[in-house]
Amino acid sequence: MEKCVVIYGKASVGKTETLKNLIALIKRNGYKIHKEEDRGDDRVIVAEVRGKKVGITSRGDSMDILADDFEWMGECDLYVCASRTKGQTVEFLKKNFSIILWQNRWNVLKNDYGFSFTSLYKDSQETQGKMLYDLIVNILL
Repeated sequence: MEKCVVIYGKASVGKTETLKNLIALIKRNGYKIHKEEDRGDDRVIVAEVRGKKVGITSRGDSMDILADDFEWMGECDLYVCASRTKGQTVEFLKKNFSIILWQNRWNVLKNDYGFSFTSLYKDSQETQGKMLYDLIVNILL
């Protein structure tokens, strides 16, 4: 079984942006990119981190989408993806991968307290992307 880190959460809580931040960190740190593709608002990438191939997809809305992305990424030492909290994507991942971590996407609630949560929301995505980056680098030691 392949190893996979999964960031999961309900729709529209920031999973895609968090994973795009992770991809940006990998690129900014100069790791070799084997292949990369934009898929609408999402990204799919295969990079070499510490001599190991890591496949990352920010998509995860359906089993078919994930299956397509994993096939496109090919053989990797570690995969990172998004997933909803239940349903076909969860079952697909449990069946096909040895899950290292199910990481719940932090959710910044946008209540009306008289100020904008946009900056806090963006900061939480960047912070969680950084934490995922650190986790991946440490897993691949």
